[in-house]
Amino acid sequence: MLQVLQVFVKVYECRNFTKASELLFISQPTISLKMKQLEEQLNVTLFIRKGAKSIQPTAQADFLYEQAMTMLDLWKQTVYSIEHESLEVMSCTIACSNTFGMYYLPEMMPQFIERFPNVEFTLTIMNSEEAVQQLQQHEADIAFVEKPIDTTGLYKKVLFQDELVLVGQKQSPQWLMREKHSGIRYFNELYIAENNLQPQFMYVNNSEMMRQLLMRGVGRTIMPKLAIGTLPHEELPDKYTRNMYFIMRHVDSTHPLYGIEQWIESFFAEHF
Repeated sequence: MLQVLQVFVKVYECRNFTKASELLFISQPTISLKMKQLEEQLNVTLFIRKGAKSIQPTAQADFLYEQAMTMLDLWKQTVYSIEHESLEVMSCTIACSNTFGMYYLPEMMPQFIERFPNVEFTLTIMNSEEAVQQLQQHEADIAFVEKPIDTTGLYKKVLFQDELVLVGQKQSPQWLMREKHSGIRYFNELYIAENNLQPQFMYVNNSEMMRQLLMRGVGRTIMPKLAIGTLPHEELPDKYTRNMYFIMRHVDSTHPLYGIEQWIESFFAEHF
């Protein structure tokens, strides 16, 4: 049954039997047969076929997906605990946006590790949309993001506001711009539009690389005040701030991560 649920989850996420078979290294006929058997066992229709390749999950599939992800999470944690020979040891994957991962998460981790000594952490950096997607797909346990994106069905809390400043030499013709889905790109575009600027753009997808360029006198940009160090900068109006969000799936009192959200919220309330 565990393998059947894993196949169902992948088909649900891909909305395509062929794509799911490629990712799972299982033949498409085998996947189709497993899904048919699962539908017969549950006596429901899980997918509506829409053409040769496209499928649409039903309401029953939506419900089963959430339940399956919970069961698979529990199984992964059980395997992890057995492998580490202690039922008290657990893993926790944190997905966070670039700014949070570079400048805020390191501030939290020493006390986080001290408070939860039996947790083995995995830290990953990605854009806000990807972090939330990882959370929804149970690939991550906690997410920290700076974009106000849809998080229906998840627990979300504003932790603090991130102050942004204009950084760099005024005479520099280059404007350092983050990638399309970066949370800070909106504020750069807003400032450029409001001030009728026509700079030469240089696209940089890493905040530390951007900071190193600024240190060498290359370009201007808007970035978090916490990240600039001794770089020359200009304060901006209050609208150039953004909320930093903490997001996780809802868990009950029996879950190993229960109560972790209160600790995180308390930490940032005290330090930021």
